[in-house]
Amino acid sequence: MLLLLSACHLFSSGAIPCTEDEPCDSEADTDTDADADTDTDSDADADADTDADPVTGAIVTASNGSSWGITTFRPDGAVDVELTGTDATYGPVVWVESLRVGAAASGSDLYEVTEAAVTQFDTVESPVRDLAFHDDLLYVLSGSDVYAYEEGTSVLVAEFADARHLVESPDGVYVIEVAGNAPTLLLISGGSTSVVLADYDTITGRSRAAFLGPGDTIWTCSEGGGAWSVDDIAAGLTTPSRLAQGSLTDVVDCGYDEATDEILMFSATRGVHRVQADSTTTEWATEPGALPIVRGAPVR
Repeated sequence: MLLLLSACHLFSSGAIPCTEDEPCDSEADTDTDADADTDTDSDADADADTDADPVTGAIVTASNGSSWGITTFRPDGAVDVELTGTDATYGPVVWVESLRVGAAASGSDLYEVTEAAVTQFDTVESPVRDLAFHDDLLYVLSGSDVYAYEEGTSVLVAEFADARHLVESPDGVYVIEVAGNAPTLLLISGGSTSVVLADYDTITGRSRAAFLGPGDTIWTCSEGGGAWSVDDIAAGLTTPSRLAQGSLTDVVDCGYDEATDEILMFSATRGVHRVQADSTTTEWATEPGALPIVRGAPVR
């Protein structure tokens, strides 16, 4: 039974956000930059919150063009769920550990991911760039349009010129949009979209991926293993707050473990690494099929 079609678990309490075309009921209102990755500034990071919920694992998609793998890892880095095949190349992926179910995208096709299988549930108009879960809804960035899914029904939430990333947060879903080489941070919340930081950077290389990081603020990372607070970049502080050791040069995604204050970096060829506040870097997990990692996400 498909989670995203039946909605008996994940979307049972959610409500698709209102839009300009579908207003809310009043009753419901109760390019890389090699010079950027050179030094570290551990003072910019908040101390670890030992009371925070730890990351319970991670999920990755991997492919060599002819074979694919979707793998979830336990907190110790051991393989939990491992799915393989040859019929698609999956990219963006998310996983809800409490329900043991997730979603992945291959081109314009959307799939439900369970412990046993990957099953298509919809096709969108444009290739999927990113996915996020927020308030029991699946948010899909298709081309530059953001849709929210509930009970198999999708609603267009926002349209952008060139959106690249979605980031789930307590505030809503953050979006990074790029105009030329200048990324802008926006927030989708309560059915509306607002600009948080316009043109916060002058290059896109520092925003290879985006995630909710230390201080519950939006962070970005580069292909070369640097990580920054978007607020710091906007203030002109372009030296990375953390820089992965060991010459990671092919980072495709990043995340954050609040309980340990470690940034997770998903390397295409070297697995998943944890980067501490002083930039000490340790390998955490490796893709079991030795396939290049395409995308990844932490799991809570």
